[in-house]
Amino acid sequence: MRGKLALFGLVLMSTAVDAGGRGPARLRELNAIRDRHRAEIMALPGVVGLGVGTSSQDPSKVVITVHVQKATPALREAIAARLENAPVEIREAGESRPD
Repeated sequence: MRGKLALFGLVLMSTAVDAGGRGPARLRELNAIRDRHRAEIMALPGVVGLGVGTSSQDPSKVVITVHVQKATPALREAIAARLENAPVEIREAGESRPD
């Protein structure tokens, strides 16, 4: 009985994770959305990178991350809060220099 309960809990947890936004299907979806919008976002002055990562507001969620040198009001206005159905977080990365 204990093994069946553990298996049930595991299935329940994996379903909750997928529904909550951190499962493999959600990661693939966010990577695809990021890739579709890469050119337009990377063309914005001050944007230094894009990614998919854990939300700083809710660690149970995955978001598209836009890395900027400095999070200016103009950049915050230019970058949408959502791309398609994916939340976006702006992260200040500072200036990047080659080694």
